[in-house]
Amino acid sequence: MLLDRVPPAGYPDEVDPFGSWLRRFRLSLGGGTWLADRRDDKPASLWIKGLVDGARDRLGDDEVLALLSADGLFVASADWECYDGDIRQRVDVDSVLVSADRSGDLARALQSATDHQDYRLPTTESDEDETDGDGWRIRGWLRPGDPERGIDRHDPWAAGLSPRIPAPGKQARSLLGVGPDAQERAWCDADGTLQLRADVWSDGEENDRDLLHDRGRRLLARRLALDGLMRRTGLHLLLEVQLQVDRVETRYNRYRDSEKFDAVNVTRYVVLRPGDEPEAAPRRPRARRGARRRTRPGAVE
Repeated sequence: MLLDRVPPAGYPDEVDPFGSWLRRFRLSLGGGTWLADRRDDKPASLWIKGLVDGARDRLGDDEVLALLSADGLFVASADWECYDGDIRQRVDVDSVLVSADRSGDLARALQSATDHQDYRLPTTESDEDETDGDGWRIRGWLRPGDPERGIDRHDPWAAGLSPRIPAPGKQARSLLGVGPDAQERAWCDADGTLQLRADVWSDGEENDRDLLHDRGRRLLARRLALDGLMRRTGLHLLLEVQLQVDRVETRYNRYRDSEKFDAVNVTRYVVLRPGDEPEAAPRRPRARRGARRRTRPGAVE
């Protein structure tokens, strides 16, 4: 064969340069499924009202818990962005399994952090940041990997859809007793009952910054499935919910005078325990401005 006589050129640390090159000319998802076949309808009611007109630095308990509910299922993992004109809202939801006796303490500690970018949680199986020692267990349960798009990246009907589909990892699938359909849209148990559902949507290419497109993905789960996962592992689920709201610059608004816009960047933590309602960690209290003194100077000896 030609490859036996003339080894392909590649980067020094590349294990299979020919395979890497060949994958660019194959379908992204494999199994004969095109990205456009996996493209779902965009969910309704993703836009969070009131943040632009009102409280910019808030994401209350009711709002964050509402974000974690969709179609009667629980949002176990998600990232999406949607637009209203040139205003963008981005939501990220990550979930990890944590020590049952310390889940509440961890949620409150993380919620009180000054900068939530100073750390990261291990959201996928075999994540290098997993912790198991000194009484602490913090581990991911979702499938790792971020595959590149193949030849169907040129398909206009794919609309810039990402080939990364949110799904449970191998160990989590075994514990849940679920398997996927051909397109990994539905995950059912042995009885055929839906336990998890993966939605992936996109309205256009992400590199077209002059035309703003909604896009996203999320993994929805039955609450009973998540309770079963927690009981079998002896751990609780900790969810990190991040909301960002900002104004995106395009050629259409670049030179337009506009009023000042204060960006929103909020992070909330929620603990999920088997059989209990989700519990949002209390937010750090805001400092009072110009608080008046209750005692006159010199009044106390």
